[in-house]
Amino acid sequence: MGVGVHTGKAFVGVVGSKGGVNEIAVLGSVANLAARLSFCTGGGEVVVSEETARAAGLAAEQWESRELELKGIRAPVAVRVHRVANV
Repeated sequence: MGVGVHTGKAFVGVVGSKGGVNEIAVLGSVANLAARLSFCTGGGEVVVSEETARAAGLAAEQWESRELELKGIRAPVAVRVHRVANV
């Protein structure tokens, strides 16, 4: 199992009937990119967009740089990848 992370504004809302909540939806290009990154992960990998890496102040020497071609995204996406030990 791996995880993909992107930073930005997303739209979160409740989808359902008056009688109750059927599900919570997260929408927008930020959520879409985070989901696409998640699909690209290998076991034990954390994949973060460059925007997230900068915002979090991640140490570059601990993260591998990659560019990914993602379905539904026009241009290649620069990411940083870290493999979690013992997974």
